[in-house]
Amino acid sequence: PQANQEGFSDCAKRGLAVKAVKGDALMFYSLKPDGSQDTASLHGSCPTIKGDKWSATKWIHVGPIG
Repeated sequence: PQANQEGFSDCAKRGLAVKAVKGDALMFYSLKPDGSQDTASLHGSCPTIKGDKWSATKWIHVGPIG
């Protein structure tokens, strides 16, 4: 849990959370530097309590697909 949880929902207080800032983006890697899966990258979403939530995904592949 984060040190300063002011303004976070109960859902967000149960794990690592990032407070939204208009115009910002969040990026994370699902692979470790050796190419193995990083199981710590598993993530989810808490319900929106104020305003709108927008999401866009950009997949970047490290090798051929298929």
